[in-house]
Amino acid sequence: MKQEDKEDIEALKNLGLTNPGFKTPENYFEEFSDNLFTKINEEELPKGSGFTTPDNYFEKLEESIIAAIPKEKKKGKLRVLYAISSVAAALLLYFGIANYQESNTISFDSLEVTDIEAYIAAGHMSIDAYSVASIDADLNLNDLVEVNISNDELNNYLDQVDPESLYLDN
Repeated sequence: MKQEDKEDIEALKNLGLTNPGFKTPENYFEEFSDNLFTKINEEELPKGSGFTTPDNYFEKLEESIIAAIPKEKKKGKLRVLYAISSVAAALLLYFGIANYQESNTISFDSLEVTDIEAYIAAGHMSIDAYSVASIDADLNLNDLVEVNISNDELNNYLDQVDPESLYLDN
């Protein structure tokens, strides 16, 4: 401390002033930075929202949008759309009826063997070896599918296949 400051302090004590009268609130220096930044942030915030809408804006919004749509072009596009869709519907109806009438007649000859196999495999009809054996029908070899197999082909097949597996198959 300087000599002048010491002399000033001594002069004040001689006058009866031991306490200069200046006090700081409790935790003033600890909370000073928080209080300062809070005050700065409050001053920077805008007082209002900054956005305004015209009077009756939302009540008139729908009317203004509808008024902006051109009405003449809308009717022309709809007429073309109706014409195209009606022609497409007529063609679909014509071809649909034609296909329906042709496929209306179903006979046993029109069924494929794979369709019958798929029907049985799906479980709609149960067939096992016993039900096939119990069928009392007069079958001729001529009724079965005619297959011409030469003796050489048959011998080659039997040479390649294990005969025991033929007996084990159903």
